[in-house]
Amino acid sequence: KLASDRRNSFEVNSRYIFDDTGFRQEAEVINRRKLPSDIMLRFHTFSSALAGGTVVGGSKVLPMLPKVVLFRNGEKNDNTEFPLRAEESFDASVERCVITPENAPFKLLFKASDIYGVLMWNNPGLSIASFEPTFSPVRRVQPGKSVKIAQEWRIGK
Repeated sequence: KLASDRRNSFEVNSRYIFDDTGFRQEAEVINRRKLPSDIMLRFHTFSSALAGGTVVGGSKVLPMLPKVVLFRNGEKNDNTEFPLRAEESFDASVERCVITPENAPFKLLFKASDIYGVLMWNNPGLSIASFEPTFSPVRRVQPGKSVKIAQEWRIGK
């Protein structure tokens, strides 16, 4: 819960489903306010495996650069101005990505739908990075209504 007054807040419910090869995370945000609200939803996925290597989105190989980078989903990009700052941006199909960490014997397989892009925080000197799938920059949620998002992570070879 984001606030103690449920009548003027958002309720966030998150669920993880694990199996032998990874997990699926589902989240639902319910507008408990009395007015419509504009929100932007994203997951924050932190891992040391994300601190270097490459991301393959569609036919593009994107380097995990030591800066804040936005991988815009070229297929879904409606030229809406992204409300978060990135030092660099690339257009790529990022609803399905293969991440190859540096010096790792595995790959990470990422999947989500209806995403605007992925914001990647990979700052120099940090041992972890953040991979943040961002779902449709702004959604208007009416009182009592909800929005659902999901992401899936698998380990591959």
